Amino acid sequence: ECLLTDLEPEATARALVGLSTHLTQRERQLSEHSFADLAEWERAWKQQKAPVPPPRILVVIDEFQLLSQLHSQALETVNRLAAQGRSLGMHALYATQRPSGEISGQMRANTDLRLSLRTLTVQDSRDVIDVPDAAFLPRLPGRAILPGTGEFQCAHCADYAGVVSRIRSRYVSSPPQTRLWPPPLPSDVSWEDLRALHVGSPGEGSASFPLGVIDGLRVGGHYPLVWRGEHILFLGPRSSRAKLQGHAYTVASALASQLERPLHVCSTHIHARRYSGVLSDPADIVTLWEELAHASPRVVFIDDEEELRESLTQRMGALAAERVWNSFIRLLDLSTATLVSAAP
Repeated sequence: ECLLTDLEPEATARALVGLSTHLTQRERQLSEHSFADLAEWERAWKQQKAPVPPPRILVVIDEFQLLSQLHSQALETVNRLAAQGRSLGMHALYATQRPSGEISGQMRANTDLRLSLRTLTVQDSRDVIDVPDAAFLPRLPGRAILPGTGEFQCAHCADYAGVVSRIRSRYVSSPPQTRLWPPPLPSDVSWEDLRALHVGSPGEGSASFPLGVIDGLRVGGHYPLVWRGEHILFLGPRSSRAKLQGHAYTVASALASQLERPLHVCSTHIHARRYSGVLSDPADIVTLWEELAHASPRVVFIDDEEELRESLTQRMGALAAERVWNSFIRLLDLSTATLVSAAP
């Protein structure tokens, strides 16, 4: 399903949050179907008394100590996985070469099977299996000890990928699964993708419009950022002016097109002509604003609030410009217009 290394710290941190979210989802699924644990669900399914259960999941953590050092939240997630995972069908296999002080009492209490290869010190052996015996094992690759059983020889697996493939092919009780957690947000997304995501979201009517994608790592899947009639302000102190204005204009245009409303662009910038149908004269802009209360629904786009207000000040003075701006804001609340504005 997924292989992560210490060379991918951001992906590993995301996986830890994703695993925690998946534990919660499993709890919810069992509760919805009134099962105490996954084993009960599997028995009911075999008797054709329940839908197909989710698959069991094995989480393998190689060098647990390093994980806990690099990611502070790792211990909380691992402890929860150890405490709740078994009943939810999520099983954990931990490995570490330096167990001293890293294996918590909660992990030890919730781990049924603890085995140890040869350790360097008696204390390391006690940390893993509660007895010093692993420190005295012979220096033979694969020789291990299991409390209550004694010494045994581990098998050597040369074809890891083949073994995993065969195991997965034998698990036929479940349909193809989606990812355990959603991938990182894409660097770009098309309007078609947004609309598809929006259509699949419950409870969204025709009066709403998708603006972007929200990272749904903590809820199990990405979901749309939806406009429901609010005014929109784009802020981006660390973004380039042109890029921020471009994003804002794109949203304003798409919104006007979706709602079949006229788009009025207000810009006093020297390059204002790049916009179609732009109002660049402060007098024309003020006239538009004054007509909003009695006008039909429309979208008003301002490409730079600060620059526009400065132009108004230069044209009519500070007090009058402030009065006009405040009047415009009040009229927006009384009108059916939607404001999309950028503040680079």
